[in-house]
Amino acid sequence: MKRKAIHRPVDILARGKKGLGVLALGLLAAWGMQATPAFAAVVTTFDGSALDPEVQLDVPDTSIAQIVHGNGELRFSASSAIDMWDGRGGVPFAWTSKPTVDPGQRWFAETQVRFNTPARDQWTNDFVPLDPPYAVDEDGNEITGYFINRPPTYRIAGITFYGGPDGTGGSSGGMDFTFGLDHWDSPQGIWVQGLGDNQPGLFNTANLSAAYVGDSAYLRIEVTDNLGADSYSFFYKAVLEDSWVPLGSFDADFDNSRVALFLKANTDAVDQDASFTYFEVSGVPEPSAVSLLLVGLGGVLATRRCKKGN
Repeated sequence: MKRKAIHRPVDILARGKKGLGVLALGLLAAWGMQATPAFAAVVTTFDGSALDPEVQLDVPDTSIAQIVHGNGELRFSASSAIDMWDGRGGVPFAWTSKPTVDPGQRWFAETQVRFNTPARDQWTNDFVPLDPPYAVDEDGNEITGYFINRPPTYRIAGITFYGGPDGTGGSSGGMDFTFGLDHWDSPQGIWVQGLGDNQPGLFNTANLSAAYVGDSAYLRIEVTDNLGADSYSFFYKAVLEDSWVPLGSFDADFDNSRVALFLKANTDAVDQDASFTYFEVSGVPEPSAVSLLLVGLGGVLATRRCKKGN
């Protein structure tokens, strides 16, 4: 038996009650998909002259750490050690509020981070030039510079969560972990590290880590909001076009109402320099319950139609 293709609403209406039923299902399905909220908190590439108003800067001590917006980046730097562990340690944050979602729904935080100076895995003796006019030594030779011993690079930059207010943080401030490009621990790579105890999450979870070579990485955290402990999954990749590589997951129960970009380090100022090229915090798109129900009904109707052969 030949089947006639239906191309226009008038064709559907011409088929009577069955046609009206199909049309109604289609309209309801379209409404259901549109009714799914986006839950966007912030989506910014840091372009433009002004920082997105949804991104707030929390810099406890501006005399040792700075965050500068410009050239399509958010650049973190410091002139002294900024080491967050039990306490905040002067670490600068750029944060936004997490999305508002219902229990059981997922949301994510994503960024690209880049260290602006190469990693150093051993002590070096570097020459630092001076500007003329030069002083002279006792033998009459010009002193054009001096040597300085630099320790290995210790720095981590990425994404973390905290509850606020500004200036608080570290494990004693209720924070649980950091997730970042890590040039501090061994092996250098991508790490989720429990603050204060190296045990992120519940049930004495061990740190998550993967060896990674490079000064730039894309980072993503997916969070399932639960009534109790939330579920966290971590991903990374080297290039935008690559697929996300899973690092691991665990449950954790702490105040994650603020999602923050951060830089921590414990070496001299030349190494404490990292840039973020974008920051996205939003809900994971999911079809609404109405849409799923209607898709199922459509499948049932299609199956019955095939069985009848018309």
